[in-house]
Amino acid sequence: MPKIKLEAAVLPMLTCPPDKANEKYFDTAITGFMVEMRPNGTGTYALRYKNAYGKQRQYKIAHVGDLSFAEAKKEAIRVKSRVVVGKDPSEMRQENRRIPTVAELSERYLEYARSYKRSHSIDERYLRLHVIPKWGKRHLNELGSGPINRIPSSAGI
Repeated sequence: MPKIKLEAAVLPMLTCPPDKANEKYFDTAITGFMVEMRPNGTGTYALRYKNAYGKQRQYKIAHVGDLSFAEAKKEAIRVKSRVVVGKDPSEMRQENRRIPTVAELSERYLEYARSYKRSHSIDERYLRLHVIPKWGKRHLNELGSGPINRIPSSAGI
């Protein structure tokens, strides 16, 4: 794992030997900031750090082609500052992925409602016809009272 001063001018020269799965180049200026290159020429910006429990983690920032080097370096500094104050960016990303969508929560609710409610078919119809088509793909943390308050009164909800 070579350590070099990572710069935008150096990036095109970074390669990975064909006999290896990847080659990691660490920055000498920002501890943990790295570029991981693969034999096919693609690469990934990442930050390696230790969480509050001392476990080593790696936070993927972006693919090399998707983000400029300067932006990736700024993001690495932001992520590293969160780590310094005791936050785990990988855990925060995983928590966001665990937040259910409105459609997933509706399905859970209907399973529960079928077990105790005689009129569960009405709830199922409201969800299927009005709620899921409009908000089904949104995660719960994306919803606020604003979009929900704008439901037309003709919707019958």
